[in-house]
Amino acid sequence: MSQLRAFLRTIRPTQSEEPVIRFETEPGEQMQVDWVEFRKGSDPLYAFCATLGYSRVSYVEFVTDMKAQTLIECHQRAFESFGGVVKRVLYDNMKTIVLERDVYSEGEHRFHPGFLDYSKHSGFLIKLCRPYRAQTKGKVERFNGYLRRSFYVPLVSQLRAVGLKLDAVTANREVRCWLDEIANERIHGTTKVKPNARLQEERRYLQVVPEPWRGKIAAARPQRKMPVIKEAPKRPAVVTERLNQEVPVQHELSVYEHLRIGSLCSALNLPFVAQGYSAAAQNAAKQELAYSDFLEELLKQEAAGRKARQQSVLTRMAGFPAIKTLDDFNYEFAKGVKKAQLEELAALNFVERNENVVLVGPSGVGKTHLAIALGYRAAQAGIKTRFTTAADLMLLLTTAYQQNNMKATLHRTIKAYRLMIIDEVGYVPMNREQANLFFQVIATLYEKSSVIVTSNLPFGQWDTTFAQDTTLTAALLDRLLHHAHIVPIAGDSYRLRHQRQAGMIHPIVYQF
Repeated sequence: MSQLRAFLRTIRPTQSEEPVIRFETEPGEQMQVDWVEFRKGSDPLYAFCATLGYSRVSYVEFVTDMKAQTLIECHQRAFESFGGVVKRVLYDNMKTIVLERDVYSEGEHRFHPGFLDYSKHSGFLIKLCRPYRAQTKGKVERFNGYLRRSFYVPLVSQLRAVGLKLDAVTANREVRCWLDEIANERIHGTTKVKPNARLQEERRYLQVVPEPWRGKIAAARPQRKMPVIKEAPKRPAVVTERLNQEVPVQHELSVYEHLRIGSLCSALNLPFVAQGYSAAAQNAAKQELAYSDFLEELLKQEAAGRKARQQSVLTRMAGFPAIKTLDDFNYEFAKGVKKAQLEELAALNFVERNENVVLVGPSGVGKTHLAIALGYRAAQAGIKTRFTTAADLMLLLTTAYQQNNMKATLHRTIKAYRLMIIDEVGYVPMNREQANLFFQVIATLYEKSSVIVTSNLPFGQWDTTFAQDTTLTAALLDRLLHHAHIVPIAGDSYRLRHQRQAGMIHPIVYQF
């Protein structure tokens, strides 16, 4: 059935979409609000999203319900975050906003009494989108997709990999940093300006944030909804046209043969045979190959396809921020790097012996490049690899510790991989709890898996990262450096080479 749907999809005519006209608003004029539903059921998770129409600055708050009281509280905190109140707020058909549209006359709606009172208290007008016209508030709709792709999915993937579920407390803690450092600091695709920069201009036109609303939702319950008589739905024109066709178009018998073979390959889990058998059959007929040679060619294609798929899956699971290779590394720029040592490490024998690799040097000399290159080569060789930064690892472990799920987290996040890459150790200092959690990671992997660590600090200064605990640091280094290959790298930052050549900055002296 799936093969038939895929074939019909190729011959189905496409309908032209109605062009969308983008409207811009003046500073302080409009804010667009929407709910984003991430999880249903007994443990729901929603996000309140508000975007200013002029500056494109957004506010996000994760909650566990979409009640009117919650909506009002989110509005109040959003206005405080923006530094003022806009003149109009645009919504869709939220039941906590509008109870019935056009009940009195066209454009005269029956609003939720409690929220209507809050809007008057705050000094903004309620404006509704046209029904089934979500692009009217396209600014917040596009931000909702960006929030899901850039923030929610990566964070949930990190936590799900270790058996943890994202809760509202963790989401709100992380989303504040994401908004301040990424979402509102990026160059916006439409305005070509950072949203925070335009917010400074828009704040001059915002109204003063009022005191919190003291009304009660329970005292402003909506009245009984008036019955609405709906007309019978009409069939779309394209459906009527299809029904009026007298005889369906018949296709060649080869189409049905293709569907039968595709169905058998799907049942036997031979996707690459299904993709290549047609071309292989034509080639066999042209070269007059024996049946055994034709079968061997199909099996080779299946084996090659599965290997490529395995490499792709392992590379994707590894979580590399970018793909780097040893061939791209500039040995002339980095000082102290022995090419023979890296070529020996590239053979991946250290993984088979459960040995570690420690890359030490100042920022910008290629430590992360080499760590990713070794990890990428391991993933291509079929070794289960995981790349993470020390900060991301601490996020997972801290969340697991707070949810009493450390055992499962260590099993899924640490023990499940043959090669663990921990980047940027020493860039962000840890508290005592985080230092103990990091020690558990190294102790868990000791002589059972391989670890690649990058750090900007000499070993004698690692205690400054681990809460000034010299005893714990000594025990950690004892396990990490036992059976370890140390790769010291010196030199100036590769990223700042152009500024240094222009005399804008001076070289930094680094000693191991």
